[in-house]
Amino acid sequence: MCNLFNTVRESGCILLVLMSLFYESSAINYSTRQSGLWSVKTTWSTVGSGNPVNTGTYPRNGDVVYIGDGHNITMNVNSVTASVTVGQGTSGSLLYSNYLTFLMVIAGNLTVNNGATFGYAANSSRMHNLYISGSIVNYGDIDLYVDVNDYVNLTFNSAINSNISGTGTWDLNRVSLVKSKFTTYYLNAAVHDFELAIRELIVTYGTFIHNNKKTYLVNPTIGNFTVPQNAIIKVQQGVLHLAPNSDYVYLEGELNIVGGTMRIGRSQGFQGIRYKSNPTKIPVIDIAGGSLQVYGGITYRSGYATDPLRFTQSGGSVLLNTGWPGSNLELFRINNSTSSRFTMSGGNIILQKPNSTLGVLSDFNICGGIGNITFTGGTVEFGNLFTSSGSVFNFTPYAGATQPNFKVTGPAGAAITLQTSNGSTDDFVLNSLNIDPNKTFDIRSITGVVGDTKNMRLLSNFDGLNTFYNNGNFIPRNGTVTFQGAEGLWIGGTTTTTFYNLNLDNSFGLALAQNINISNQLLLLNGVLYSTPGSQVTALAGASSNLGSSISYVDGPFEQVVASTSAQTLNLPIGKNGSFRPIILAVQHTNATPVSYVSEVWNISPRAMSYALPPSLGWVSDVRYFNLTRSAIANLSNARITLTYGADDYVTDPANLRVARDNGASTWLDLGGTGTSAGSGSITSNNFNGFNTYFTLANATGGINPLPVEYTSFEAQANGNFVDVKWSTASEVNSDYFIVEKAMMPLNLYLSEN
Repeated sequence: MCNLFNTVRESGCILLVLMSLFYESSAINYSTRQSGLWSVKTTWSTVGSGNPVNTGTYPRNGDVVYIGDGHNITMNVNSVTASVTVGQGTSGSLLYSNYLTFLMVIAGNLTVNNGATFGYAANSSRMHNLYISGSIVNYGDIDLYVDVNDYVNLTFNSAINSNISGTGTWDLNRVSLVKSKFTTYYLNAAVHDFELAIRELIVTYGTFIHNNKKTYLVNPTIGNFTVPQNAIIKVQQGVLHLAPNSDYVYLEGELNIVGGTMRIGRSQGFQGIRYKSNPTKIPVIDIAGGSLQVYGGITYRSGYATDPLRFTQSGGSVLLNTGWPGSNLELFRINNSTSSRFTMSGGNIILQKPNSTLGVLSDFNICGGIGNITFTGGTVEFGNLFTSSGSVFNFTPYAGATQPNFKVTGPAGAAITLQTSNGSTDDFVLNSLNIDPNKTFDIRSITGVVGDTKNMRLLSNFDGLNTFYNNGNFIPRNGTVTFQGAEGLWIGGTTTTTFYNLNLDNSFGLALAQNINISNQLLLLNGVLYSTPGSQVTALAGASSNLGSSISYVDGPFEQVVASTSAQTLNLPIGKNGSFRPIILAVQHTNATPVSYVSEVWNISPRAMSYALPPSLGWVSDVRYFNLTRSAIANLSNARITLTYGADDYVTDPANLRVARDNGASTWLDLGGTGTSAGSGSITSNNFNGFNTYFTLANATGGINPLPVEYTSFEAQANGNFVDVKWSTASEVNSDYFIVEKAMMPLNLYLSEN
């Protein structure tokens, strides 16, 4: 049966008692008349402190209590009051009796003023209880602990927020939070001395808020700490350390960090946060600011490998595995459950060292299988300034989920590696990848099946610009890196990166701020690859590229290396400013010395070069030319080039279209060829065995391909029965005449030459 001395763990029974105690008359304001027992009528006045008039009995049933200066009251009965104020600023006391064990319930606030005392002072093996629904204001002395057999347990209950304030002194035994509306109501610990005085903190229902600038070690002598399903532990400033001398924090409720630091476990520990869910509650970790520091890792509680976790980070940092010897479990694990959530919009998750299983378990494994991952910002950092050289981290890849920005980092001179997890063969998606100096990203699985053919997709950036940033070492194995996003992407860093296969499938394009190499294949599917001298793409010997398309090509220099004596047909997938003009180059060398061919198309008139024409050519294009430079190595046996053209090249007489090449001085050479069609098409030259720099389209003598002049203006205006047509040109080198077609109206023609 219920009685007035039930502990916090029997809170349901206590609530029934409180209901019965409140079933009496309306509240009365009681002030002390003199020192005495709580239950004695002559102790109290209903008029004012020190006044002999008492129209009631003694405080109970939700009455308001004031204890005056110099009055010392002994609590000798169970009581329920609305509020209690001890002292008027100089003295006064309210102490539990040692006669029996008593319960005091304060439905509102407890205030202890300067010089006043509230608590228990006897040594009679009495264990009292104090229930407070509201707040405590302490400028005096609240002393609820004498020894292990004499104390008052303090419980904050009911659907009211509680705040701790004041500059008084404290000595407490057990403090329990049992708010009746689960996590809606809180205890705001804004006073550090209040926390320091707690020998045991139990949070069952409600939110405990550490809200002062100092450090609170929670239950340092008790062991593991449990956050139950209806509880939240929240940090707003300062440091709150859960289980400071133990290995585990069992999470069934919620950890919430707004500012300051929440620290988990002991520095010699190797465990950390272990979560499990209950039928009505999924555990939550929510970081908006500050820092969550775990000496071990974050993973499921033993036996609950399918239980979900909901992790949200919008700022701050999470620092994992800083203890010694370190965790022998996964460092950051969110179980693959349909109810699991990983939501990250800012902040950092930092893994200081790998787990101690040498790659058997993953270091970073989030719910990418059947859970939900939402990422809009933030970075996962593998390594920090305290990471040992030789450390090898690993993460679990998922083909269908976008994982955060990844950064491989650590001390400047330390060799630190990130690989995919044990035996993994799955493709994976990252928002971005950043590799610091002396650091390595290796697509191969850390142990087991090597999984060297994975496809890594990169979708966005980590700094407003860079998607892939390499200052260290990227090992692609036989894998494919696909750039595929909803914005323009960049490759940067100080290291020339070699990709095995590189696919571009991003309509917004990919820009290079550093040289890159392709060792097997470049596949241009969608979007333009922007390169510049010093930041260009090179297909190494044996590598190749597709020809590209009007929506995907290289705008800028493209280099192809040949190191073979066999005949080679090279796709040079180039274009410029929206004009796709690839080259197909067929070459054969007399030896296997590596030779570089660098190609680029320019939408600039080659006529401006004022090169002389051979008798077989009437003029060259006034639209564009192709740069194609070859290493100065004398091993060219023969070559043949195919140039492409489009509507703006104005090919109307393909039979008389030719390929022209400069002689390295001031003359065009006729390389022959015939266009495939009018409008758009291609032309393949005759064989040749010499290279200089420029190639362009040309018109055979007698042909009518306009390969037009460069107009700067063209105007037409009615003039009576005539039309005045005026135009000016920027260049007319090797142009013969103009043909103007008219309809039914006579024309007056005017030409202005610049």
